[in-house]
Amino acid sequence: MNTPVSPRFGMPRRRRAVSLLAAAALTSGALAATAAPASAATTCKPGFAPAVNYRTANPSLYTATADFNGDHKTDVVAYGPGGTAEVLLGKGDGTFRPAVIAGTSSAAVNLPAVGSVNSDDDSTVDIITTDPIAGMIRVFPGNGDGTFDTAIDSLAVANVLTATPGDFNDDGRLDVLVASGSNDNSIMLGNGDGTFQAPVVTGFTGYSYLAGVADFDGDGDDDVAFADGGPSGSGALQVILSNGDGSFGPATPFAQGTSPVLAAPADFNNDHKVDLITVGMSGGAVLLGKGDGTFLGALPYTGSGAMSWPTLGDYNGDGKQDAVYATPTGGSLLFGKGNGTFQAPVTFKAPMLGMMASGRFNADSRSDLVLPNPVAHGVSVMLAGCVTPAAPKPTVKPKPAVELKWKTKVKLEKPKLKKIKKVRGGGVK
Repeated sequence: MNTPVSPRFGMPRRRRAVSLLAAAALTSGALAATAAPASAATTCKPGFAPAVNYRTANPSLYTATADFNGDHKTDVVAYGPGGTAEVLLGKGDGTFRPAVIAGTSSAAVNLPAVGSVNSDDDSTVDIITTDPIAGMIRVFPGNGDGTFDTAIDSLAVANVLTATPGDFNDDGRLDVLVASGSNDNSIMLGNGDGTFQAPVVTGFTGYSYLAGVADFDGDGDDDVAFADGGPSGSGALQVILSNGDGSFGPATPFAQGTSPVLAAPADFNNDHKVDLITVGMSGGAVLLGKGDGTFLGALPYTGSGAMSWPTLGDYNGDGKQDAVYATPTGGSLLFGKGNGTFQAPVTFKAPMLGMMASGRFNADSRSDLVLPNPVAHGVSVMLAGCVTPAAPKPTVKPKPAVELKWKTKVKLEKPKLKKIKKVRGGGVK
């Protein structure tokens, strides 16, 4: 990924970051190759191939995707309750090399993110984790070849659960928004060497520990969206615009109709403005961004079964943003229509036991899935494609063959010959 512009909404590449709810950085329509030909809709039923398992040294509960060795192929990091981050380098054909341990944090369940925080030169991608027991942000610095250096710690807040990367003071360095789910959100400005400054309380509240971070008003610095629909929350989507110096303006609520618990940024109508998707227990909504930090009215949608975190990508290769959700029985796939709405959900079977991620693992134009699979002691990869090729319907229905049976009997008679008589004079009569 050595292009001068980040795939995440055209931001400078030094500020590239991929949080678990902004995994569209590797899978959005902006990175799509050419869309699938129109004829594919009549010859292909989009879906996912059966899961292929890759063993890890420790059980995993969370996954994220990035290019850790600079070969322009998507790699995977798996993280689990043992605190060990393991990286599987992608081969570019949908398969992966064996998992290699990148580093170890505390033995606690926490959520990783990826981004370049260890160097102003964005040639490497680092792994960002949290240590809620020690109250630390822990960075595994990438070496650019798929290996990682000794972990770097920065003191955060007590019981920190997540560290969501973003550039909140417009200095070209990644900062982190840290949250513990206890209404004590703070910003830690990045020093550009893998360390962060002391946490500063943001002044806005929100009980969701997963925030959506993107530039909602187009001023070059990242803003924050909280789905504050938890038991102690406001029940609305809170959007907080950055002042560009590490501080924030007042929160603006946007009604949802349902109590959202998660929010993620993406572009759902291909107008190059950041939209938001929210998730509740049984459904959610899409809010189309105007590009000035405000949003249009909520467009509700429903899934199959209880909803969870959205994993965004283009799963049928049509250049439109889709969403996948984990359900109690597997997964729910919603194909985007390109206007902020979705087609009816399609269910599929998968070992949904943790937080999945998306990425392009092979050479086609579709986003694929990687899922943590602690039961199989590894991760499961599901490639998007045609699950059931549809046979083309004939234009004219052929008639059944007719069997001819001959029953007519033919009677052969002996021909009657006329008797020839001789006559006098040599003639005949």
